[in-house]
Amino acid sequence: MKYERALSAKTGLLARAYFDRYYYRGDYPYYSPYPTILLYREHSWGDWYGTEAKLTLKPGEKQTLTTGLEFRGNVKQRFRWQNVDPGPVDFDDQIRSEEGGLYVQDEVAVAKNLTLNLGVRRDQYETFGGNTNPRAAIIYRPAEQTTLKLLYGSAFRAPTVYELHYGSHANSDLDPEAISTYEIVLEQYTHGNLRLAGSAFLYRIADLVSVDTSTGLFENLDHVRAQGIELELEKRFKSGFRLRCSSSLQGARDAATDQPLTNSPSHLAKLNADLPIRGERLSAGVEVQYTSRRLTLAGDHAPGYAVANLTLLSRELAKGLEVSGSVYNLFDTRYADPGSEHHIQDTIEQDGRNFRLKLTWSF
Repeated sequence: MKYERALSAKTGLLARAYFDRYYYRGDYPYYSPYPTILLYREHSWGDWYGTEAKLTLKPGEKQTLTTGLEFRGNVKQRFRWQNVDPGPVDFDDQIRSEEGGLYVQDEVAVAKNLTLNLGVRRDQYETFGGNTNPRAAIIYRPAEQTTLKLLYGSAFRAPTVYELHYGSHANSDLDPEAISTYEIVLEQYTHGNLRLAGSAFLYRIADLVSVDTSTGLFENLDHVRAQGIELELEKRFKSGFRLRCSSSLQGARDAATDQPLTNSPSHLAKLNADLPIRGERLSAGVEVQYTSRRLTLAGDHAPGYAVANLTLLSRELAKGLEVSGSVYNLFDTRYADPGSEHHIQDTIEQDGRNFRLKLTWSF
């Protein structure tokens, strides 16, 4: 449930509350080094609720201040496993936890063509403690159709319940993974609704959670450095047709050994086309995604591949009703991803063609 309204010309309020439920079951055949377990079954459940409030203020014409808070209560975090063949070894445990966050952001137009954006967020987790992350942006417009952005930010990934408490590698002393990002972006608009954008980025990741082969536990071990460039082109036509393509070249390496990471492509590309068929009543979207080859744990490479997705969308099938149907991997392309330390296979074949139907009702 979400409530949003303008309290005045300079004040806006958003409030949201939600409840989510998740269930997962997996059956895993085991081989060496577990010759006595033939079939292992895993279940996991999650029930959680949350609330969020955001207040937007405009103290003056050149300033926008945003502040908010969030809370999430994990009322059920349950994990169960059993040896199905042979049995009856069984494990079943359930815990609860809470987490919350508070943030503030200030955007100030210091000049007609220069904007500063500063923000900070504080998160507090019952499982591992607190984490504070700043962000900053300088947005400069040397010309009406040209924008230059300098961006900095930091973020974190909290250890999962599985990494902290469950499984043979669990470690309740894990710290969150941390990332610092640096990016420069140049956008250029031209006549004819054409937009060109280019960016260069550098990411530094610390305390990456990995399995320590000496202890068999999840540990904060690795440090990663990733850098690259990205180019994007977007064209809008008077008919409503939109075409967008992007391509990025990147490299991700272990900061200690300078070795490339497994399952990390050096080239990604996307092509998107949006086509109105009958205005708001029916439109189509086509997407093609390309991923270059990736290094595997065995030192080989999983071949590159391209997949196409198709979506049909109707926003006014009936009053307040929006319907979309999607076909993923439209041409049933066969491709594989690199496996992990837990797999016998060096690469694992991925899903072929699959479907999704989505209904949204607004009232």
